Amino acid sequence: EGVRGSSRRTTWFRKSLVAGQFALALILVVGASLLLKSFWRAMQSDLGFDKQNLSVARLWFPPGRFADVADREQFANQLKDRLDGVPSVKSVALTSMVPIKNFGYNVTRLAVVGQPDRAAAFVEIRGVTPEYFQTLGIPLIQGRLLIAADVDRPVVLINQELARQLFAEDEGVIGALLDRGPGIEIVGVVGNVRQFGPDRRPRPTFYQLQRASSNLIMRSASVDGAAITELRRAIAEIDPNVAVIRVESMDDIVAESLGDRRFQMTLIGIFALSALLLGAVGIYGVMAYTVAGQTRELGVRMALGAKAVDVLKLVLLRGGQLALAGVILGVVGAVAMRRIIVNLLFDVSPSDPFVYAGVTAVLLGVGLAACVIPARRAALLQPTEALRQE
Repeated sequence: EGVRGSSRRTTWFRKSLVAGQFALALILVVGASLLLKSFWRAMQSDLGFDKQNLSVARLWFPPGRFADVADREQFANQLKDRLDGVPSVKSVALTSMVPIKNFGYNVTRLAVVGQPDRAAAFVEIRGVTPEYFQTLGIPLIQGRLLIAADVDRPVVLINQELARQLFAEDEGVIGALLDRGPGIEIVGVVGNVRQFGPDRRPRPTFYQLQRASSNLIMRSASVDGAAITELRRAIAEIDPNVAVIRVESMDDIVAESLGDRRFQMTLIGIFALSALLLGAVGIYGVMAYTVAGQTRELGVRMALGAKAVDVLKLVLLRGGQLALAGVILGVVGAVAMRRIIVNLLFDVSPSDPFVYAGVTAVLLGVGLAACVIPARRAALLQPTEALRQE
């Protein structure tokens, strides 16, 4: 009886350990699945512009050569004129800040003139040339776009988010003045752009005309590099002292902005798979040990009429109960720990029922699969051989 009690205590501890392994595996697999779904949602999110075949170049101007804004504007105009005749180049624009790549220039408060209660906080400012919106494919919602003649006029475009914060839905936006300097007139509303990354909400933004900049954005017919070659050639012909110090595709910029999210997903995924493997091996080991220790019991059952399929079901049921206990504990733990992961998610609920249901089904399937070999071994026992074993 003492040996029997000790064996039961040992078995109980072993089963508890395996259930705990499965619970940990479920928590980690749920976390990895939520991050994977969040990453996929971020990759599929609407950036507010078309990133296909879009390239970004950083220009370097020699010190003193283009100190005057008029000189830079002349260079920019010559460059656009040359590239307009290149078949592989569709459109070129200059901007003070490249979406997703450059940010941080804003005003802390912006209000409607005469209505200080209508204000927005931390409004992003972007200086762009007139071709900017066509090049990026940002839609015009109301009014008109900026034109070259606006260079001496205090006019701006605002995005939908800024319009939402400053004006009522049925209120006229075009022609209203914003309290920046002597007052700037809103001449149009454009679509929202996720300036800070595909996994960030659009920020209130206004666009003002800027005649020249060192950030060039170019839309080309393809990404084979022919347009970049033409860009370098055109710059060298205008002024060989101006250098293109870096060229990136917008696809690469977007992918780089999601690097932290990808790293988190990969790290938790590795731990989740490791925990799942340990849980499966644990259930296999426990069931294999249990079957070996219950050889006489199974032999008696078969001698009294139990069929092989009945023994198979019995072992699978015991293993399934062990996996189910771990899954239940894991679901409780995952629900309790959802507050930890909520800040890492984008457009995904930490209580997503499809993720929980899918992960639960997978873990139960893994648990039952780990019982197959021990169960099959038990079903093949010969009653006479089993009853001879002590």
